[in-house]
Amino acid sequence: MLVKLSSDNENDPTKFANNFSEGMVIKPFSKIALLKSQITRINTGKKLMINAGTILNVRFTPYDVIRLTLNPGADTTYTIEEFCEYVHTLLPDNTAWNRGGRFVDVSSFTTNETDLQWRFYWLGITDNYEIFMYGNEHYRRAYLTTVLGKAMPTTSPGNLGVGNNQTNIGSATGNYACGIGWDLNKYTPPPNQANRFAHNMLISGQGETRTTFVIGQPDLKGFKVIFGKATADTATNYTDAPLVGTPAYANPGVNVGDFITAFNFKDDGKLDIDYFDWELNDKVRVVGADQYQPGDIYDFHGMGSIAVANDPRRYFYLVCNRRRSNGLAYWIPGKTTITGVNTGMTLNAGSGDAENISLDKFYMTHINRDLVANDFRFLELNMESNWTATGFRYTCGYDNDISGEAQASSVDKATGGAALISNGVNEVVKGHTGDPKAWCNDAFLLERWTAGAVPGAQSDKNAVCRLATDGIPLDTPFYIGFYIRPDDDTVKLGGANNSMTILGSDATFATAVDDRIVKISIAQSEAWDLAFYEQDGTERQINLIDAGATRISIALGTNYHFSMCYMGTQLGTNKGQIIFRMLDIDAGVEYNNVAAATSIGATGLPPLAYHGGIKPTVAAGFGKWSCAYYADFRLYQKNTDLTQPITLWDNVHAALENYWTSGVKTNDWYWGGELLNETILPSGYMTTSGNIDDKYVVCGLPRSDTTISQFFQRDTAAAPTDINWFDAINIYCPGSTHLPNGSRLTTLDAGAYAGNEGGLVEVDSIMDELVFIDPTRDADENVLQTRAAAILGDGVGNPYIQLDCGLNDVLLDRETINVEITNLPHRTYNGTNGSVDKTIYQMPLVADKEIKDNLEVLEVIPPTKVWVELNNAGDIPLNRLEVQLSDTNGVKLDNNIYQQPTNIVVEIKNKNEIIN
Repeated sequence: MLVKLSSDNENDPTKFANNFSEGMVIKPFSKIALLKSQITRINTGKKLMINAGTILNVRFTPYDVIRLTLNPGADTTYTIEEFCEYVHTLLPDNTAWNRGGRFVDVSSFTTNETDLQWRFYWLGITDNYEIFMYGNEHYRRAYLTTVLGKAMPTTSPGNLGVGNNQTNIGSATGNYACGIGWDLNKYTPPPNQANRFAHNMLISGQGETRTTFVIGQPDLKGFKVIFGKATADTATNYTDAPLVGTPAYANPGVNVGDFITAFNFKDDGKLDIDYFDWELNDKVRVVGADQYQPGDIYDFHGMGSIAVANDPRRYFYLVCNRRRSNGLAYWIPGKTTITGVNTGMTLNAGSGDAENISLDKFYMTHINRDLVANDFRFLELNMESNWTATGFRYTCGYDNDISGEAQASSVDKATGGAALISNGVNEVVKGHTGDPKAWCNDAFLLERWTAGAVPGAQSDKNAVCRLATDGIPLDTPFYIGFYIRPDDDTVKLGGANNSMTILGSDATFATAVDDRIVKISIAQSEAWDLAFYEQDGTERQINLIDAGATRISIALGTNYHFSMCYMGTQLGTNKGQIIFRMLDIDAGVEYNNVAAATSIGATGLPPLAYHGGIKPTVAAGFGKWSCAYYADFRLYQKNTDLTQPITLWDNVHAALENYWTSGVKTNDWYWGGELLNETILPSGYMTTSGNIDDKYVVCGLPRSDTTISQFFQRDTAAAPTDINWFDAINIYCPGSTHLPNGSRLTTLDAGAYAGNEGGLVEVDSIMDELVFIDPTRDADENVLQTRAAAILGDGVGNPYIQLDCGLNDVLLDRETINVEITNLPHRTYNGTNGSVDKTIYQMPLVADKEIKDNLEVLEVIPPTKVWVELNNAGDIPLNRLEVQLSDTNGVKLDNNIYQQPTNIVVEIKNKNEIIN
């Protein structure tokens, strides 16, 4: 008889019973055989066993290799999906390395032997690159290295020396050249990597990371910024570089990437650009007509191009953006305390700490203090931030640098500028207090007399703020502005007219005759309100009037904002108009000489050296100093040979006057720049369709044999306009590594760090488990692939590298299934566990199956009936049969995997009915 059994309507498809409504009888000496079975289970797929301590070396770039140690505790078996997820957990949230990489299970939809793929995606640079890379958001320095046979430039902070982290370069030196190098405190070059000491710029196809610098001179001399391939034999020395006078510069097409581009800042204030043209195999020079300006920010980044994706040497074109400045040169916020903490003539920050104006300390601290609602990143976001205040005259360092770098400490304290000094007198620098306009409080007081002095023609204290030891040339268009509140020291005057020098020079300078630049008359005590001095000593006297032609009467104890604006006519002639303004902050009225703008004579103005008077050690009349509170000194300076309009600095002037009358700071208060962000491209660089012409696509992927390094060069011995100003400041050029140094693996063989591909390297440890199909392993046991396109993967379905893998030692999840009828008297022997059970048939390892969605339907029809003795000497009444599906150990199968109905057909016959 045939009996059909099913688990339908049963709770467990691996153990169930069917009851029969009509009784049946099994005759004596009968046998049972399986005719058909149909079992449905969840398709759990293939499995692989990973040995304990298996190594997986992942190479994101030739500079970024990490080691993942799999199963450090014990051998572990995984499904493909479980294995993919396990490896994924070893790469924190798949974004912390900046480049996403992971295994993907493709076993269910590939037609070849590929079971899984390793894929790389581009997931962008972390929001705070410095914190991620260095653990410090203020790390912004460039690590400068020498070039063989070239002199190094002067750098600052000044005590760092060659080969350390720097901020500014240029200054008083003549010819020089230097390159960006690796900071070995932050980066470990792989010992077996070719050209490992050559710094390679971090260039991404999306342009997320850039190299930036700021122009620090109103008139550069032969200054060049050059990009191209270089070789470095040590961490501090380039042996060749694409510099003027080298073969790589003269014949840039000899080797791929020798020369990419050069920016030539000329002494006429203009900029020429050299681009490499792939078709010409030579440089193309574009002669610029516009002026570069001090404070201009240059921003370089690579943009990907699919057009030459078949050539990994030419994936990028280098683009330069420039943010035009308004020439802010020097800024001293100028606040002090009135506590006894400050016993010397030293400017204070309101905290009792000496206010030494370093770029890091000032711009990171003070700007942030007023922009707490913004995530202000000085160097990373300066191209997008309207309020960026770039002070390019480096005056002094900070002896406990905010970056946390031990070698970044500086001895360049307030000696050359931004220092309050006096004629040998140490007294507390008083601060202004109790003003109804609270933003005027804490301005510092510069006094002419000590407290114990008697009235006399000569003052004895002579307190001033030293701006520059050697003076700042005032021969190009500039704007000077500051807060001033004249204080009452008439008891010391002895009845003389009260005049005060508020800006001073130094008569020892070769270009200065008088040591005064600007003085004011208090309460109309003179026939003039303001006088200024030219270099030949000529005194020019003017009156300041308001809109109704009323003359100013500069009052003691009144808040003012003073400004002077020189427009110039032609670079170097020192001729032009000069406008003076004094805003009565308390009354809200401005007085100026705009209606009768004064023309400066041929000799121009003397260099600016002091604020609040002249050099304090000079014995002279009290009128050469002042008694006044000061704050917020600013000098904006331009580099131009064009006549400038009277409205040149109206935006910043309006913002400053608005602040001093209302206390409200706007973006122009911080910067006042032109806020123009422009892309600098040569004529013909773009095609008619608006794309970059392929012939300019000359930048390769990050690779040690063809680096993209940045160099600075001055190829003329001529000194710049002001030897105390640097050529370039705030240099920021991150290296091509994306991983924190502590996470990088640097000890592999040379092949693991060569070329430009990404993938898995030295894969011998995992070869027992994986077969690499496309690409296959190379001679160095690396599985590497050049990315599919210059536009990187998007992190979803568009990987830029894809490695196909198969499973080597495949563990098939195909349990051998014993079909048992448990309530009949037959006996079968299980050799696996040495027991007796009720098996009537063992389903084969591989059965005919159909996979639908995630379900696997196994169907078995034995080719030959296997009859099992029931061992019944008499009749067996039958109204119920019980079924169990077991593994080879006799253990019931997991009903979490076998979830669908089981269908079985058995045949029971008396032995005399069976025909063999």
